[in-house]
Amino acid sequence: MSNPATQEDADEASSTASVLLVDDEPNVLKSLNRLLRRRGYVVHMCTCPEQALKLLEQLDPKVIVSDYRMPQMNGVEFLHRARQLRPRAMRILLSGQADREVIIEA
Repeated sequence: MSNPATQEDADEASSTASVLLVDDEPNVLKSLNRLLRRRGYVVHMCTCPEQALKLLEQLDPKVIVSDYRMPQMNGVEFLHRARQLRPRAMRILLSGQADREVIIEA
């Protein structure tokens, strides 16, 4: 038997929401992808922020999720540039560190 609230959330997500995940760790992407797809979201993944910016020229995701620490550019810079391309998308920064300065910068 399915949970009505969960089914409603999945129905709404599948009809409207796509998510772009950006992280240089493939295992993190795979985990988030499994979680979001189960809930009905359309998921796009990139391990490189530059690649993700090119993808944003074609996609219009509702949500953009980025890791903070990546070798090419940090998540704050990526999300700033993503905002220029897709200003209506919700942007979420993930970080495994509890650095107050990072939070303020974000």
